[in-house]
Amino acid sequence: AKARDAWFGVTPLALLAGWLTLATGLNTLVVLTLEGFIQNANANFWALSGLAICVAVASLVFVRSRAFAYPLPVIWGLMAVFVAERAGNPLAAWASIAAAIGLAGLVVFIVSRKPKAI
Repeated sequence: AKARDAWFGVTPLALLAGWLTLATGLNTLVVLTLEGFIQNANANFWALSGLAICVAVASLVFVRSRAFAYPLPVIWGLMAVFVAERAGNPLAAWASIAAAIGLAGLVVFIVSRKPKAI
């Protein structure tokens, strides 16, 4: 019953929460740019900062919750950022791929660790 609860209860919510984590950060940057708070001169700083914050939050939530599904939409979204930004902002594009690889590496590391015997 516990495995079924995790699959049908935790997994869909973890997927949604992961997606909302990245979407919140990216949409905040879009709104700040459209409202003129982020200018071209400092756009890279804000893009990299936003990526770093999103990945830090996603990493923390994943490590604390161990919900395997949570980081998957974040990784997928970071790859989408690469596709969307590769022509216009290559620095942000490659940073998003690096972040996706780093987060995927964290997932593999955490999932592959054996629990300590008590």
